[in-house]
Amino acid sequence: MKHALALLLLSCALVAQEKVAAPDRAGLQPITNPKDERLNVFRELEAKAALDDTKALAEVGRYYCDGRFPVLQNLEKGKGYFLRGASLGDAPCATRMWEYTNKNGDENDPEHVIDTSKWHIIWTSLSRVESRFVTRPENVSEASWAEAHLRAAAFLAAVKLKTEKPATSKPKKVGR
Repeated sequence: MKHALALLLLSCALVAQEKVAAPDRAGLQPITNPKDERLNVFRELEAKAALDDTKALAEVGRYYCDGRFPVLQNLEKGKGYFLRGASLGDAPCATRMWEYTNKNGDENDPEHVIDTSKWHIIWTSLSRVESRFVTRPENVSEASWAEAHLRAAAFLAAVKLKTEKPATSKPKKVGR
């Protein structure tokens, strides 16, 4: 009887420990305090990102790529946020996409070289850098550079640039 009770208490303790230590389905790190302010900040950013706020998309992407609290590192998910921001014409999101693509791949893989070059071209285009300043890096072949240009052009053709809201002007008074 004592052993059964001890076993029951031990299993209850393990279940309780798993609930605190195991990450939840949303990819969050183990959270011991659900009222942690950092969790609230992240949730607010995520809500803004869902509304296509490009600054929030860039920040949430960085959270995932870096594995910053409260999320677990997930490069693909993070790059997905950057991709969405870049597709809205946001240069900082394109910059982040280029940075994380560049540092997370094999520089001997031609596909990685083309993808990195493509994101460099997209970033410079969205940043409005003059094309004469965008030159082929020495470690990129002419064929890969040409392919990167084609892929960048295809991406940029589908970019939905955010339009500025027209300035509201006060109605003119017409006589008295």
